[in-house]
Amino acid sequence: PSDPAIERARAAIERQTLHLSHLVDDLLDVSRITLGRIQLRQEPVNLGEVAGAAVDSILPAATKAGLTTEREFEEPPPYVRGDVTRLTQCVVNLLNNAVKFTAGGGHLKVRAFRQGGSAIVEVRDNGVGIAPENLERIFDLFVQERHSGHGGNTGLGIGLALVKRLVELHGGSIRASSHGLGQGSCFRIELPAIEAPAPKAPVGEPERSHERGARVLVVDDNRDAAETLGELLSMSGYRVSMAHD
Repeated sequence: PSDPAIERARAAIERQTLHLSHLVDDLLDVSRITLGRIQLRQEPVNLGEVAGAAVDSILPAATKAGLTTEREFEEPPPYVRGDVTRLTQCVVNLLNNAVKFTAGGGHLKVRAFRQGGSAIVEVRDNGVGIAPENLERIFDLFVQERHSGHGGNTGLGIGLALVKRLVELHGGSIRASSHGLGQGSCFRIELPAIEAPAPKAPVGEPERSHERGARVLVVDDNRDAAETLGELLSMSGYRVSMAHD
């Protein structure tokens, strides 16, 4: 609609729904960890790729906030054993925090490197900083020491607690450092390093079943999800049938 009031309302609903979904996801993850129900997929993980994917995911938000980003990834990259999705989630949460608490014109730097037997990811910013007495307690659930987030969006104090618990489930540790309020901060994840896996032997091009018009059944009680996936598969040459229960 062309009515600017309706457009402002729509934009607010979109922002708040996205914010709420992130909060609920984080709360569910904290609950799963507390109840011992979280499952980690253990495999060799390139920590440089994890850090790179995390930077890519927050880049639009950082650019919109007027921040510059810098990457420093050691070659050859450090490897760890863990769940690539959860490790990426950890670095994304740290970067999202850095975006919240760094004013326009600020700078974020992400490093991934090996130091002795540890693989390390550092997220550094020149934002509002952390008071020395709060460097430990900011990892507690629902603690919000850094209350002056830019744009008024500081969350509920879940993200850092979640990162700490996920890192510890991987046998690692996280710590924060800062020279004080207004002096920026650095979050450092340390994980047990492993040797890089041997490169996989090349395999031949697999036969593409959809070129033979393979049939696919999509079953989903979410009709929008089923229809969208069905359209995508049809565009790829499959013959699609759908069921909703």
